Amino acid sequence: MRYTKIEINGLNAMVDITKFIMEKFPRAYCSANEKLNVLIVEDFSYMTFTTFTLTIIIANSDSKKTNSVQLEIIGSGSGNGLINFDWWKTRREIKNLYSSLSDFSKEKEFYISELNIELREYNVR
Repeated sequence: MRYTKIEINGLNAMVDITKFIMEKFPRAYCSANEKLNVLIVEDFSYMTFTTFTLTIIIANSDSKKTNSVQLEIIGSGSGNGLINFDWWKTRREIKNLYSSLSDFSKEKEFYISELNIELREYNVR
């Protein structure tokens, strides 16, 4: 499992980012309210013949600043075999989403800050 955290500041950022991700992944499951949005994307990886899951958590950073949101992007499930090798599918999907969000933020004049883009690995054992 790999994850990254980013923060985006901009007018109506939470709504716009959620809409953008839903357009990018039209089959995504979305559970939303005014403080927290959770989007889950499931896709089949033909390289490893496994199901890949991308979970995106969008939360207001501060209750006073409604224009600031934190995103946690978590990729999991694409590994296969004894060593759970996924041919960098998780890393590639998270970086592609980050790149798309970065372009979208420039277009919308949002400020994006990388809280943790180095794609930390999290193992539960």
